[in-house]
Amino acid sequence: DQPTHPRNPTKQDSSTDRRVTPAGLNHLDKFRSGEGFAEYAHALKLCQPFPDSPEYAAALADLSKSYSRTDSRTTAQRYAEEAVQAAHRSGSHEALTRAYCARAFAYIFDERADDDSAESLRHARLQNDTRLLTAAQIVRANYLQQQGRLAETIELDAEGLREGLDAGLPNKAAFHAGVLARDLLMVGRFSEADEAVRQGLALARVQHSGAQIRLAAALLSVRRGDLDRAGLHLQRASELIPDLEDNPSLWAPPTLAEYLIATGRPDLALDMLARTMAVQIGDPNIVDEMLMWSARSAAELCRHARDRRDSNGITHARRLLDDVISLRLELQPPPFERLTPQNPIPAAFEALYIAETARCIADSPTSSTWEQAAQRCAACGLRWEEAIASLRWADALLTEGRSRTTIAVPLRSAYRLAVEMDALPLQQHVETLATIGKISLDEPQTSSSEGPEAFRSLTRREREVLAQLVAGRTYAEIGTALFISHKTVSVHVSNLLRKTGTSSGRELAALAARLEHL
Repeated sequence: DQPTHPRNPTKQDSSTDRRVTPAGLNHLDKFRSGEGFAEYAHALKLCQPFPDSPEYAAALADLSKSYSRTDSRTTAQRYAEEAVQAAHRSGSHEALTRAYCARAFAYIFDERADDDSAESLRHARLQNDTRLLTAAQIVRANYLQQQGRLAETIELDAEGLREGLDAGLPNKAAFHAGVLARDLLMVGRFSEADEAVRQGLALARVQHSGAQIRLAAALLSVRRGDLDRAGLHLQRASELIPDLEDNPSLWAPPTLAEYLIATGRPDLALDMLARTMAVQIGDPNIVDEMLMWSARSAAELCRHARDRRDSNGITHARRLLDDVISLRLELQPPPFERLTPQNPIPAAFEALYIAETARCIADSPTSSTWEQAAQRCAACGLRWEEAIASLRWADALLTEGRSRTTIAVPLRSAYRLAVEMDALPLQQHVETLATIGKISLDEPQTSSSEGPEAFRSLTRREREVLAQLVAGRTYAEIGTALFISHKTVSVHVSNLLRKTGTSSGRELAALAARLEHL
């Protein structure tokens, strides 16, 4: 019996029957059953005699958002357009907030949602209504995430947390703390995530926010090596909201999978991911992240089986992954589809999925797949996954018998990231691999006499910005790669120009390239 090789879902057969599974159909049928539509339609009918009223605009907005949630985008957009027109006739900031929220939601994958979500925030602040402001911030954050603009998403969540704290609104503050902590963990800013978790745990008063902050706390604990604490946080989260993995608003499956793998139970992780994938399809991004975690779980199962010389175990793990891929192919949209062309994150998770699948199969060299995964994660600021991919890249290079000099590059990168994040388990994995490969983790020293004085005085961040300029990156691309705002990039460039006596970014990059300073 030959082992099956998991398929790449991006290379699917055109004849594949891509229907959702029965479990998924039950969930989606309930979601699309019209529950709630009758209520919103009735409210709209009652308000129709008053087309210039805030209530009429709000009813249109509610109906639009209901259609958006069921993927009836065209109908949602039509009602949203009417809602915005009615809201302007009413002159009500509340109506304008709700209408612009609805239109941003209806066009969430379109750039026009940028202006609409910003307008909803503006009117919510003018209305000075906490409930409206939180709703507008959620829609704005959803749009920014769809665009892959994580730095702005984090700034928005941090702003929401500060507003909640300043206004003495614990529920609002706790909600934003949970979302903020999750996003900070994605980009490897662990110390800031720790602070957000501490604030959220102290403030959470409602079940959803409490479960959300507990999930973030558990993930942080896993990555710092405190698995007992992580288990306690997950237990408390499950007490607040049973069946966490079935709640689409919590993004729980990836966190649960990471915990199960860390505690040596990748089989349970794979089972949980397969069981809940259809339930989560309302957000394709989370489902594709779950697909990557399925490949990672299967790869861990294969690794354990190889260590035991268990060929049947290897075959079983590969078949389990193949089953999950088949399930994903039955769901729409297709795996790793870039719903917004500007968003680099789906491509990063696709690269990770491909690399983990190759690790599961392990019948050919995998270093090139891990190299691409590390590069794509670095490009969109996913520093945690960049560190994981860099470690796997170094491991693959060692297996392939490459030189220590070649292996040292990704291994040192993984080590630097692990130390910066205070991720002790990852740091220990890197140190173990370095010992096996007899590779020093110390960065090579350069002579202090190299380069002119102006370049020797640059800070570490300024050197990183300079490296991006030499590579021909725009300010926006630099901000994404280094996970800083456009304004911060501009400040660093101004400092670079002043220190080097150059007058433009082009001149600065040319000077650095000529001197081969980098």
